Amino acid sequence: MLKSKEHKPYYVPDKEEIKRYASRDYFVEDEEFIELRKFIRNKYWNKKKADRLTLEIQILSKNIDAKDRMDNFFDRHRLKLSNNELKELKVLIQNLMDNTRLCENNGFTPREMNEES
Repeated sequence: MLKSKEHKPYYVPDKEEIKRYASRDYFVEDEEFIELRKFIRNKYWNKKKADRLTLEIQILSKNIDAKDRMDNFFDRHRLKLSNNELKELKVLIQNLMDNTRLCENNGFTPREMNEES
């Protein structure tokens, strides 16, 4: 992991945000998360299940190998979606992953790291 963090800048949030990140379960319900949750809620009548799936995707997106694990996620949950819906879902998930702060990026999101280079 240290090798993957080498030569990357460090993200330093303000004091209040640092306090929130002290909780292991804390994450920012940003625009990308809200859009993904809205999409999944529209597919399931059971809102608790939809919220659980969205949260699981969010947790998965914190891993550097999230893309590799995503197919397993779809298989495990047997999501019944049309091809167009599946494409839309994958775009929403990619947007979420691009905006998730990663330890491997010293707290920066992949999008922020791309903007840095």
